[in-house]
Amino acid sequence: MIIGVAALVTFFAYRKSAFDKPYKYVLPGLRFLTLVFIGILLLNPIIKETAIEEERPLLIWLQDESESVMQHVDSAEYQANYSTWKKQAIEQLEEKYDIVSLAFGETVHSPTEKYADQSSAIQDALSQVAQQTLGRNSAGIILATDGILNSGTRLSTRQSAIQGLHVLALGDSTQYFDVAISQVLNNRIAYTGNTTPIRVAVEAKGGTARNVSVSLKGTNENFTQVVSLNGGKAQITFEVGSDSAGTQRYEVEVGALGGERNVSNNRASTFIEFVEKKRTIHMVYQAPHPDISAFRLPLLDDEANDVRLFALSDWSIEDSKEADLLVFHSVNPTNDVEEVMQEASQSVLFITTPEEPYSNWDLAARYLRQAPSPDRTADVTPRINPSLSAFQVDEDWIERAVDFPPINGEVHSEQNSGIWEAVMLANVGSVKTNTPIVSVYTNDNQRVAWVNGEGWWRWRSYSYSQYSSHQMFDGFVQSLYRWLLTNSVGDRLEVDFPERVNQNESILFTVRPKDAAMNPLEDARVNLQITKEGQVVFDQRLTENRPGRYISNVQGLNAGDYRYKVSSQYGDEVLSETGELFVENLQLERIDTRARFGQLQGLANANGGLFGTYSTRDEWLNELMNQEAPTVLHEVVSTDSLLKKWWPYLLIALLLTAEWALRKREGQV
Repeated sequence: MIIGVAALVTFFAYRKSAFDKPYKYVLPGLRFLTLVFIGILLLNPIIKETAIEEERPLLIWLQDESESVMQHVDSAEYQANYSTWKKQAIEQLEEKYDIVSLAFGETVHSPTEKYADQSSAIQDALSQVAQQTLGRNSAGIILATDGILNSGTRLSTRQSAIQGLHVLALGDSTQYFDVAISQVLNNRIAYTGNTTPIRVAVEAKGGTARNVSVSLKGTNENFTQVVSLNGGKAQITFEVGSDSAGTQRYEVEVGALGGERNVSNNRASTFIEFVEKKRTIHMVYQAPHPDISAFRLPLLDDEANDVRLFALSDWSIEDSKEADLLVFHSVNPTNDVEEVMQEASQSVLFITTPEEPYSNWDLAARYLRQAPSPDRTADVTPRINPSLSAFQVDEDWIERAVDFPPINGEVHSEQNSGIWEAVMLANVGSVKTNTPIVSVYTNDNQRVAWVNGEGWWRWRSYSYSQYSSHQMFDGFVQSLYRWLLTNSVGDRLEVDFPERVNQNESILFTVRPKDAAMNPLEDARVNLQITKEGQVVFDQRLTENRPGRYISNVQGLNAGDYRYKVSSQYGDEVLSETGELFVENLQLERIDTRARFGQLQGLANANGGLFGTYSTRDEWLNELMNQEAPTVLHEVVSTDSLLKKWWPYLLIALLLTAEWALRKREGQV
């Protein structure tokens, strides 16, 4: 159609022209071509272009900017020359590589050259930066660090996501004479009128010290003892106490000895909360089982708990009428159990097993009616109920627990869990069920929990293998007990935050307000205010991240004593709670400033990288420049509209100009 229209227009334009040859053919031809190109452009044609792009090798320079890098005998030389050398080294490397310069301390950030971060998370920084090399022509990562890791995940020698980890070891690896407090152990809670121990471990390195002076200071205590070092180590115990309830802070200090270069690690602090009453917990069991220990041992970490074990055959109602919490393991809740629960309104934890399953319960108590009917046992793995706001469950631990030995528990086919509000639900293989494996229930003044199945002791063991500590499992069990032991009427505003907080750490406050019926309050106005010496240092409205659960991350608090106030407003009703918050001046980077050259060399060797030290930095840089780093060529295919190109318009302009010039020459313009 375009060609036809162009030919027709050209014919009528030149049919009466009297040009001589060759213009009688050239001029119509120019007009015809011009109209054809204009018509083609009106169709908005798409053209495809192929280009070859060059991708240079990518090299990431990851600089440790923590304090320890500059805290050694050569620190003045580092401060004067290292930043200049680093800048020149990057300029030299840019001749061959595309360089991205990053820095890290607690987190990865842009370089500042200040070396002021108070902690260093080397493994976390490597994992984060390695993600930036995926799918790129990566030549690896340069890690410039002293190897002192004191935050985040433990450093792994093998970095699976990194191809080529080149290490520049900074700092001083010499072990100088140093006496330090290596550990302070004490009970978090003690009782008024009694004494409780604070155990202090002292360690001396690189010297021949035989005796050290250790002092402890508190509000009402001031002790000093001289202890002998055996193999460079010593331990001392101080007995402290208080006649009044409240939190007491204690400062521990080791006297500095001649020749010490680092005295920041000679001091430490701790605190103890003194309370007036112990919590009595009675555990009644049908027969010995390792799961009993899994639920008992976390209680023993807290001196506030008085835990007693009873075999069902030896237990009577009178034994437990005054207990704060009853735990029944593999015990069918008979009328005797119901009588204790109803008379004392105690909190109760039921742990069922395949031998005494939930489905066999013959108790028709009012608070256990409308419960589901499990119909079989199966090996199950957990998943978190995201709508639960009663207490937190560590999601990372649950994700790893999928690989733990399964729990052998009951499974039901009903679509709901009856009276129970699930904390964790059961997966049977890849099938998600509505069966709770840990669940809770509140009735008037009483709180009840149900743990479904056996095999929990294996979870505790595997938690230790994953985290080198029982804390993840024990923390969950302690949260469950803490919920059970809370007065369901009096405590309508639950406030949680970490027991121990270090300077500049992020502090997660979690607040759960409840209505008069102890139901979570949604859309409440919850505010957190923190003061120091009467001055407000933090004031923020909390975010509701789950129904009835409000959170706030407090950051940047310096060491010191603070007070907090949490208020929750819903309608005309206001709930509030106040308390104390202690932030410790731990200064992690100053505890041990000896660089880990051996570990860093192993890290480079295991990941196909080059290892160098500050003294051999130029040789290390030359070797890095001499490595093969092939450039990758990519064929890039792109499509674009012809209307967006410049040359079609130039072509049309040239055709029109040529036609006009020829017509003018012939006197026909």
